[in-house]
Amino acid sequence: MSSNERNEEKNEVIVAKTQHLIKKVNHVRGGEYIVLLLKNPVTKFPYFYLEYNQDSTELNNSGEYDYIHDMDYLEKVTDYLLRAPILMCDERTKNEVQKRLKEVSIKIERAEKLGNTIELYDLTEEKSALLKYLAEVLMPSGKIKSFNETIDKPKRAVLQNVRRFLKEVSTIDMSLYKALKEKIEIAKYTISMK
Repeated sequence: MSSNERNEEKNEVIVAKTQHLIKKVNHVRGGEYIVLLLKNPVTKFPYFYLEYNQDSTELNNSGEYDYIHDMDYLEKVTDYLLRAPILMCDERTKNEVQKRLKEVSIKIERAEKLGNTIELYDLTEEKSALLKYLAEVLMPSGKIKSFNETIDKPKRAVLQNVRRFLKEVSTIDMSLYKALKEKIEIAKYTISMK
């Protein structure tokens, strides 16, 4: 028996044990991810694919997991999105909104002194709209937020599910826990098996 055949046989045993344990634990999602990775050892799955394509990890009629056909495309999209931040607004817009906010605040003070309730109401509405916009596009530090900060959420969710599942496995079968922990390869944008 060659080394490659032994590895395949060992992998099949790990898959079978993992599938059996999925029925006994609470954190099933992490186990489903691991089985998917074990059955497709050369595929690097982007985190957002695993998190947002939940139906794709269900068993098909042949008892195998379905997965996307063009993983290279998804990986390229992920790389593109994470390469440079996509800012929610530009510096010029930020400065103009902040400038307008100061102008409106001064006008509000004047309207209060003059007792002009109609203008005061309009200016207060404008001020709250400007503040709401700034809260949406700026961090508390004043730095502009970027849209792709949310791309880290799927990674955190997938890894949290995997860790929870592994923690439960460690209480049931320590040898399986060690084998799985050793095989999982976590990269910046993808998760796979070594």
